[in-house]
This record gives sequence, C-alpha cells and structure tokens, in this order.
Amino acid sequence: MIQRKFNKYLLCFFILNMFDLYYMEKAKGVLQMDQNKLEEDITEDEKNPYNTRENDLNEHSVESTGNPSVFGIITTPREQFEKIIHQPKFLIAILIVTLFTFIGALLTLFNFTLPADIIAELGGGEEAELVLLISKVTLIIAGIVGPIFGILLSTAIYFIIVKILKSEITFKQTFSMFSHISIISAIGALFQGIIMLVVPNLPADTVVTSLGSLVDAGPMLNAVLNSIELFSIWQLIVTAIGLQIVAKLSKRVSWTIVIVVFIIGLVLQMVSAAMTMITAI
Repeated sequence: MIQRKFNKYLLCFFILNMFDLYYMEKAKGVLQMDQNKLEEDITEDEKNPYNTRENDLNEHSVESTGNPSVFGIITTPREQFEKIIHQPKFLIAILIVTLFTFIGALLTLFNFTLPADIIAELGGGEEAELVLLISKVTLIIAGIVGPIFGILLSTAIYFIIVKILKSEITFKQTFSMFSHISIISAIGALFQGIIMLVVPNLPADTVVTSLGSLVDAGPMLNAVLNSIELFSIWQLIVTAIGLQIVAKLSKRVSWTIVIVVFIIGLVLQMVSAAMTMITAI
C-alpha cells in the first residue's frame, strides 16, 4: 500500500518535472526567437536609417477599416493617414477641395478690383475694364484647376524626395495624402473669399491671414510675409505628420523635408517678385 502511494507520488513528480523541462525549453526558444528578431531589426535599421518607423508601425496605428475622411484631417490627422496607407482614396477629397476653392474664388469676385496704381498706369477706361475682366476669368479658372494642379505638383515633389530616402510609399498613397491635406488650403481660400466679401476695398493681393496683411512692405518683402500665413503653417505641420505615418520617415527627417521645400518655395516667390519689379521699370 505504502509502496503504491510512493510510486504514484514518484510518477507525479516525474510528470511535473517533465512539464517543467518542456516549458523551460519552450521559453528558451521564445527568448532565442526574440533575440534573433531584435538582431534582424537592428540590421534593417542600419541598412535604412531614414525608415525608422518600419518596424514599429503599430506605435500610432489605429483600426484601418473604412476610407479616410477629408474633414478628419482637421480633427484626427493621424487616424486618416493610417487609413490612407491601406485605402489611398482621393476622388471625394479632390472634389471637396475644388468646391471649397471655387466658392472662395467666387466670393472674392464680388469686391474684386484692380490696385489703384495699375488702374492709373492703364489710364482707366475700356483698357482697365478689359484687364479687370481677364483677371476675374483667370481667378475663376484658377479656382477650378488650381487645386488639382497644386496637389499633383506637391505629390510629385515629395514623392521624388521620399523615394530618394528609400521610403516604400507609393505614388497613389502620396497623391491621396496631399488630396486630403489640401482641404486646409481650401478652407483658407474659402475664408479669404468671405473676408473679401465682407470687407470692401481690400487690395486684391491681400492675404488676410498672413503677416503681409499687417505690414505695408515692398513686393519682395511682401512675398515673404504673405508666405507666413496661418493656413499654410497648419498645412506644413500636417504634411510633416503625414510623412512620418504614410512614408514612415522619422520626425526629424519629415520636418527637415517640409522646411526645406517651404524655403525653396519662398525663394522662388522672392525671385518672381524681383522679376516683376525689374519688368515694371
């Protein structure tokens, strides 16, 4: 009797030890796999230092079901960019951006007038009326085709840059990203149109949300001040966030790209203003 109990205890002890040994070996295997994965991640990071978010994409990940929302870019940009990775839609975003920009252009037309110096230079009369008509038609056309042209240009510039940095982002993802980001500039155009409608006799070249509207400066300085504008700065910030999430670039690299592109655009505007001054002499 005692011998049987002893054998049972011995058998149980043996089985428990076998289970302990099994789970210890399994734990060692898991630890070894984690170590190998860590070494692979380190090797991958050394190969591609710019793509710092590739192995921790889930850091800011959200449920990627459904399509990105163009108005969601205003309230939850990170969530929309995560959705753009999996659902790079753009048609609805482009239509809304174009609609807002076009309405803004129409509102601007109600109180749109030529600057006094241009009217004086033209001598008034029919010639000034013709220039005013051409300016209004140009404004309407710009409100229709300007958004899609701006989206394509931004997409091309940033896509080339991020591809040089070995990002795996596709052209469609980049195009979708800027289609949604452009809602910010479209809201800015709509706000500009409302202010131009409400406040009479504003100069046509006044950007009401920029530093240029607060300072009376020459053409070159005015080009710089008009670029320091509320909606433009907002759009730059959201673009940097988009590059981090969709292109999977680091925060430092994303902000460097955005700032460099902004400075280049600023220099081009200054050159354009200088050329206009030279031509007018």
